[in-house]
Amino acid sequence: MSKNKSAFFCQSCGHETPKWLGKCPGCSSWNSFVEEIKQKKGSIAPFSKSSTDAKPIVLQDIKEQGKQENIKVDIILDMVGGDYFKKNLKILNFKGRLTYIAALGGIKGEVNLLHIMNKQLKISGSTLRSRSSELKGKIVRQVLKDVWPLIENGSIGLNIFKKFPMDEINVAHQLMESSGHIGKILLTIKEENNEST
Repeated sequence: MSKNKSAFFCQSCGHETPKWLGKCPGCSSWNSFVEEIKQKKGSIAPFSKSSTDAKPIVLQDIKEQGKQENIKVDIILDMVGGDYFKKNLKILNFKGRLTYIAALGGIKGEVNLLHIMNKQLKISGSTLRSRSSELKGKIVRQVLKDVWPLIENGSIGLNIFKKFPMDEINVAHQLMESSGHIGKILLTIKEENNEST
């Protein structure tokens, strides 16, 4: 049985080298190399993806633990765009995927294409605006059938950062503008018989 070989990849730019280096020749980052095992087929399988019991990371938990500057993820679904494009590329792992479904922060972003090529990133986007009414209806029916039951039984849910009463709308807006949160900011509206969000 042949011994598995390993390679080292820079977590900042994806540069590959057969041995560990202190400084990356691709992007000049220090101590950014991680070892990955080459499979028999010659493909690379990062340690973080080889485990069958891997679980998604909740960004709120990372922020609370003070590890936000070291975040590395495999998949990003982004609605912001703009300046977040460059930030998203930085935190993506080797062969990571970035998908845009909106561009609330702007439709333009600056990027070093070599960074995308070295890390072998996949970037895609999608919007419903250009889709037909029939297709939109089909998507809604599919969500109601496959996703909505998971929301109702609590299997999936929203990451709610904080709730504010309507009379504190200015405080809620300041928090939103500060970008000092991960998750939704909700306003609660009191009705006569119950409270709704």
